[in-house]
Amino acid sequence: MRKDLPSIQKALQYREYGDPAQVLTLMEIPVPELSTGEVLVEMQASPIHPSDMGLIQGSYGRLRTLPSVAGREGVGDRRPGWRGCGCQGAGPSGSTWKAC
Repeated sequence: MRKDLPSIQKALQYREYGDPAQVLTLMEIPVPELSTGEVLVEMQASPIHPSDMGLIQGSYGRLRTLPSVAGREGVGDRRPGWRGCGCQGAGPSGSTWKAC
């Protein structure tokens, strides 16, 4: 990890399926190392949708391996210096990212 980037991030995590009010915990977890084609995004907001509630409860879609972080969408800013090979802004403002 580069020295100018954080090594720890906050995440709403669950270690078992169940009532979100009972199983969600705010945790500090390591920021993962980036691979080619990945970018680091500093999250500003990440909602939990009804489908996320079903995942947390263990009753919707393909369940995640536990422990898992709640939420699958978000809004954030790409951190400078971590563009990742082969990535580009896809939206009109460059706010949507995709691997090319």
